[in-house]
Amino acid sequence: MPIFVIFLILFSTIFHTAWNFLVKKSKDKDIFLMLSFLVGGAYFLIPSFIYFFYYPFPVYGWLFIFGSGFVNALYFIFLSRAYTNGDLSITYPIIRSSSIFVPIIAWITIGEKISLWGGVGILVIISGVYILNVDVKSFKKTIKNIATKSIFFAFFAAFFSALYSVIDKSAVSIINPLLYNALYTFLATPIFISIYILLKKKKEQILEEWHLNKKLILLVPILIYIAYSFILFAFQFGKVSYIVSIRQFSIVLGVFLGVKHLKEGFLARKLIGSLFIVAGIIILSIVK
Repeated sequence: MPIFVIFLILFSTIFHTAWNFLVKKSKDKDIFLMLSFLVGGAYFLIPSFIYFFYYPFPVYGWLFIFGSGFVNALYFIFLSRAYTNGDLSITYPIIRSSSIFVPIIAWITIGEKISLWGGVGILVIISGVYILNVDVKSFKKTIKNIATKSIFFAFFAAFFSALYSVIDKSAVSIINPLLYNALYTFLATPIFISIYILLKKKKEQILEEWHLNKKLILLVPILIYIAYSFILFAFQFGKVSYIVSIRQFSIVLGVFLGVKHLKEGFLARKLIGSLFIVAGIIILSIVK
């Protein structure tokens, strides 16, 4: 793989980890994400519709845009719930381990069987999850740590991340990747998230979040768009399995930020658990 592609992926992990870190720091994470997507729409939608005249796509392409937008909205809702209830250094590695669901989805949808090494990869990831939550003094407390809302929400976020990735893989074959990224991220996704938020939150809560985190809300959509755009460019020059594997470097960054800047404890244990998850994802990425 060309060196510049590897750098694209590593830069992507920095931006991806950064916006997740900022979401974790916000007060109401649901509202923060909704406002970030709405601001992103203001940034990117007008240029996107102009871009559309140069790179038109079939009408059925909108099914991909709104289908992925709906799944993406579910991903962000569960991501928000995970960050509300748990540490970044525990939930972020699990959310980024979406590759664990790929063989399961493939088996259900197209009858693809999991190989021996695929099973090994899944077990390594599960081991990483256990290490992240292990309490050396009490096995019962370890099980209690794993069976939490934050872990539950994080796994759902990982599942929906895998699902929208499958949709995106098909979509970019008919839609320009940069145009697709803007339309599904900042048009379709905020529509579904806004419906959820407006039914659940009060106007005063929305205004409070805006006043508290206005600068971060203005920044996050740019980070989201740049992070995924780097990956879209990388897809044009390298194999998906290698790119996804390198992208998991963001797990280690997420753990470091959670421990270092959010004062979440047990750095050594969480780094070991994160490395297990990375190793499992790499195995799943290269097996046939």
